[in-house]
Amino acid sequence: MSEKILCGGLIERPDLCLVEIWGLTGGPDTSRAILEMIGDAGVALAYLSQTRTREGERALSLCVEGFDAERMAEIVAEVRERYDPRHADLTGDMALLTLYGPHFNERHALAGSLFAGFVESGVRCFGLNSAVNSITCLVPNEDVAAAREGLRARFVWPE
Repeated sequence: MSEKILCGGLIERPDLCLVEIWGLTGGPDTSRAILEMIGDAGVALAYLSQTRTREGERALSLCVEGFDAERMAEIVAEVRERYDPRHADLTGDMALLTLYGPHFNERHALAGSLFAGFVESGVRCFGLNSAVNSITCLVPNEDVAAAREGLRARFVWPE
């Protein structure tokens, strides 16, 4: 890549717990109920992604602070009992890296550049979300330094 992409900065948020719940049936009401269970338990979400398959199954991927992992394990056990998802599991020691704008909606190839930097650096990406002014990726804590270097190879931001 000849010219690096200018962005506003990189935010790193380590020591999170990833919760993945796949194969949920029951439509959006099931996702709502699970999110309410989490909120009622006083657990704050650091990351949330919900998708739907053609068959109507839902998948939730979310992150919470590592110190909330024990409460989330109890919630996941209740989700398994109530909703019988095909997969429901927790993975600790995860980090969110957010590369932010300005004006990402006016730029092209940002996600491709991000992934190229990760692939070249051997980084495992467990999730990716984007908004108008940011791209957030979920990586293991142990991959943060390599992820930062992979991003630095393609992006530039002030320290």
